[in-house]
Formats: sequence, C-alpha cells, structure tokens
Amino acid sequence: MALPRVSWPALLVILVIGLSSLLSCKGDLDCGYVPPAWCTPQRDPENLRVIKAKLSQREDAQPAASPDGEHLALVSNLNKTPSIYEMNLHDSTRLRLTQNYGGDWAPRWSPDGSEIVFFSYRTRNYEIYVMNRDGSNQRNISNNYASDSNPDWSPDGSHIVFQSDRDGDSEIYVMKSDGSDQRRMTTDPSRDEHPSWSPDGTMIAFVSYRDDRASIYSMNSDGSNLIRLTVSHGHDTEPDWSPDGGGIVFISTRDGRQSVYIMNSDGTDAHAISGSTELNSNPDWSQDGARIILQSYRAGLRGIDMINVDGTGLRRLTDHSVLEE
Repeated sequence: MALPRVSWPALLVILVIGLSSLLSCKGDLDCGYVPPAWCTPQRDPENLRVIKAKLSQREDAQPAASPDGEHLALVSNLNKTPSIYEMNLHDSTRLRLTQNYGGDWAPRWSPDGSEIVFFSYRTRNYEIYVMNRDGSNQRNISNNYASDSNPDWSPDGSHIVFQSDRDGDSEIYVMKSDGSDQRRMTTDPSRDEHPSWSPDGTMIAFVSYRDDRASIYSMNSDGSNLIRLTVSHGHDTEPDWSPDGGGIVFISTRDGRQSVYIMNSDGTDAHAISGSTELNSNPDWSQDGARIILQSYRAGLRGIDMINVDGTGLRRLTDHSVLEE
C-alpha cells in the first residue's frame, strides 16, 4: 500500500512542533525527571529547598549508610540522569546500580543489607522499587497510577512505609515488602510525607503540613496516637531515627538556613549540630549512631559530608564543583 504524501508546508510544521517540544523538555532531561515536589516547591513561602533541589548540576545526594557500615547507597547524576550507586567508604570506589531514562531516588537499605528500596520514574510514574544490593532483580512493588515515593523499611524487613497521593493528597501508606496489603495510615487533608520507621518497629515519624508549616510528627505503626514533635518558626523536615531509637535527626530552617538538628525521640532538646554557613539536606545516621551522613552545599561545592553527633569532625566524603551546563 502506498504511503500518503505529505506536502512540504505540512512537513515543515511537523518539524517545528517536534523541535519546540524537544527544547521545551530540556529542563526535564537535565533535571532527570525529578519529582514535582522537588522541581516545584509546595507550601513553601520561605523558599525551603530541603528535598526540593533539582539535580541539575553534577552532584551526589540522599546518602544511606549500609547496615555493616562499610558502604553508602547514594543518588548521583554524574551520568546526566539521577541513578543509584553503591560507594565503598574505605576507598570511595563506586558501583552503579540503576540505569534508566526516568531517574531513581531515595535508596534505603533493608535491615539485613541484602536489598535496597527506592523510588523511580522509569515508567513515567513514580513507583516504589526493590532490588538486590548488587542492582539485580529490580521490581516495581507499588504498582499504582499515583505518585509513590520516599520509602523506608520496617526494622524486621517485612514492611515498607512510603508516601502516596493516590487518594488526592500526599499521605503515609504501609505495605508488605512484596507490595501486597497496601494500607493508608494518615487521613489529614494536608500534605504528609517523608516517613521513617523507628528501630523497635512501634512508631513512624513523618513530616506534615497540617499546621501550615512543615513539622515532624510521630504515630504508632498502626496509625494511632498522633503526636506533634516539633514546633518552630521554620520548617522541620526529613526525620530519621537513631539506631537506638532515642533520637531523631532532621533538617530545620528555624535558624534561617537548612541546618541539621538532633532531638530526643519525644521532641525535646532539639539542637543544631551543623554550621550556619552550609546548606544541608538528607541526613542519615551511621550504624553505630556516632555520626550523621548528609548532603551538603558549602564553599561552592555540593557533596556528601559526615559529621559527629556533637557537631565536631566535619569531613567531606564526595564533592563536585557547582557548574551550570
């Protein structure tokens, strides 16, 4: 069958439209399909950039310490698209674990160190994935049309907590580690996000905007007994439990910068451990509870830092010059 003829004017229009579409999506390509909550801040009158910074420069982000304390899982866009790497803490060698055109974020090790949970946009929808620690056997376990992100393991590895907007706004959900039995844990009309499971398995800390600012709350692992842990003039985000369950590290803008804070698990004794000249995010405890690993922007460089819990001993683990392309 003969192909239909296309006139030169029509062909020119098609070419112009195609070129315009390609140019218009360049930002998404550079950004690596970063989730909308990162590229477009929401409820953010003070320009909070805690988990919303675009990975448009060469940088490493979202570090997670392995249970054996020997490696980091992290997100890097050294190859344009945000991908998950494993880095040896002794010699800084890296193994790239994921590679796709959508981008992968927020790696978290399973309690036994055999698997990593993360979220991905590889199917043009944000889904929760699990893979073996060497990057093999990557599988979608959330399988939902909505945006699912920011997963964390239960301490026994049997369940995964995450955030999802499948019911119209971002809420906290829990599912079994194989993706079955997905249950909604919060029901407030405001945005709930970034859950973290306590080491004893009884509580979940998360961020909520139900009081007009990002504050940290805790609840029982069944969704009961909601408690507000932080009240400040800034935004408090990204909670992570200490290995012994006695403390929570988080990011706060209460001092005018994105600083690292530590508080008791009941919300008392909140104090900063990072300097006021850095721009910090994504804190995670070392497995011995003695140090915090975080993403930092200081002295014109973005990279992964490590700092003692008393605020001493700051040192850089990775860095990349901040250069626009």
